[in-house]
Amino acid sequence: MDNPKLKILYVTQKVDFNDDLLGAVHAYIGSLAKQVDKLYLVCLSKGEVRLPANCQVFSLGKEAGENNLKYVFNFYRFVLPLIFKKKINGIYVHMNQVYVYLLLPFRPFLKLFRIPLVWWKAHANLNWQSRLARHFVDRVVTSVSVAYNVNTSKRIIVGQGIDTERFRPLPSTRADGRNIRIAVIGRLSPIRKYDLLLKAVKKVSEDLPETRVEVSVYGQPANQKQQAYYDELKALQTELGLEQTVFFKGAVPNRQLPEFINQADFVVNPGGSNSLDKSIIEAMACEKIVVDSNAATAEILEVSDLSPAEKAVFMFKREDWRDLADKIERVIKLEPTLKSAIEKKLRALAVKNHNVDRLSGEIIKVFNNL
Repeated sequence: MDNPKLKILYVTQKVDFNDDLLGAVHAYIGSLAKQVDKLYLVCLSKGEVRLPANCQVFSLGKEAGENNLKYVFNFYRFVLPLIFKKKINGIYVHMNQVYVYLLLPFRPFLKLFRIPLVWWKAHANLNWQSRLARHFVDRVVTSVSVAYNVNTSKRIIVGQGIDTERFRPLPSTRADGRNIRIAVIGRLSPIRKYDLLLKAVKKVSEDLPETRVEVSVYGQPANQKQQAYYDELKALQTELGLEQTVFFKGAVPNRQLPEFINQADFVVNPGGSNSLDKSIIEAMACEKIVVDSNAATAEILEVSDLSPAEKAVFMFKREDWRDLADKIERVIKLEPTLKSAIEKKLRALAVKNHNVDRLSGEIIKVFNNL
């Protein structure tokens, strides 16, 4: 239901329909826009925008090559008139706490004008800046408890936000059964533990020599450190003889992921930060089992219809490549009727607790309660 009284400033890293990772934010914004009167967006970088008419986007200029000083100048140039001309009655900061600190000098005016500041933060490994920032906002919203694991009354758990109409089963693109196809989604970063994946896949190939396994990794390095890690992965791939088994496909726009997920028999998430990675829910929404070890995944499964025995099929021990291999083999060998039942329960969980319109509604409730 629309709330004509709410005029929100939404501060985020990037607004780009075509981005490989942050393209999902575009869906969050579009959903929230349907439930408010006006949405002003301030982003570090702007790409292709396909948003409702009640959205207005301001970029700090990263796509134009601006420097950090100009980012700060532009931030205040866009944001301060919205505050002091009382064009907004709420501020929503998505992820990066630097914007919370940029707003800190004007916190008294936010209080005076009754403009609540709500911050979304979801990351299992919080630094001191992330922990301190909670003192300068009215509420911290997060996906699951482990994603903002700080004991504070300001924390509100609202679930993840996935477009479950777009991320859904697509029978026309399902795997053809001739091979076992595995999808892996995420940046080529050490935290993703792709080295564990390669070792596990090697073991699976040795244990199941009659089974043809193809692993498609969708993601790319984002910086020099990640590029060095990718080079190490390529060397390990060659050492293990997996050039015709594991394929690094590079980044794909988030909007294309439903097609690639549906081409797979199941999805593997070998690492991560223990927070609720959106790609996990996206895969579940497509009725795909996710072989995973994240604490956040274990948390959300507690309220699912899955039995302990069903969860044990695909949840592996953290950083244990042998157990990862065992769980991959167990999913490969799953009886089709049981596999289908688990997949349907995973989609039901995603639709019920983690669809994007539900998330928007929860955020609206937070603002209304403030």
